[in-house]
Amino acid sequence: MNKILVIYTYYIVWFGSLILAANNFAWLPLLLSLSISSVQLFFWCDLSKVKNWMLFMLSLSCLGFLIDSIFTATSLIHFQPNPFYPYVAPPWMLGLWINFSVLCISLVEMLSLLSRFLWLLALIGFPAAYLGGVGFHVAIFHLGTISSIFLGLIWMLLFPFLCQKFLFPATHPMIKD
Repeated sequence: MNKILVIYTYYIVWFGSLILAANNFAWLPLLLSLSISSVQLFFWCDLSKVKNWMLFMLSLSCLGFLIDSIFTATSLIHFQPNPFYPYVAPPWMLGLWINFSVLCISLVEMLSLLSRFLWLLALIGFPAAYLGGVGFHVAIFHLGTISSIFLGLIWMLLFPFLCQKFLFPATHPMIKD
């Protein structure tokens, strides 16, 4: 039941953030994400199953925001509203990354079962999420499909790596903590 609540509230954050951003609120979506992510993390996630959950959350959120900022600085993606344009990604994108990392922590068993296919999920899923932003008119791909392909290729490599490094437990019996 808790996983369903985390998934449901993840989409509340995702749609809520895009709707708020579409209405020119740059900071309110971050506040929405932080408040809902806190409830998800401390009431609905079984943190005992993920040894390095804080490191995973920090790594995914910071790396995601950094990549979005690089894409912003190079004009591959334009996010709006963005009080920091053209230097870094907007604060509402950081909120989405934080909440996505909480979702991954909550779904660690499922992601672990799908670990061989994480590259494919990332290749398709990450660009699809950004295209949702395009649909809400809060993200613009200046190079069109090429920007989506770059995003997919980057996350096809990084997402499985981060999951293996921080999210999944060691599976070999000789590996000790």
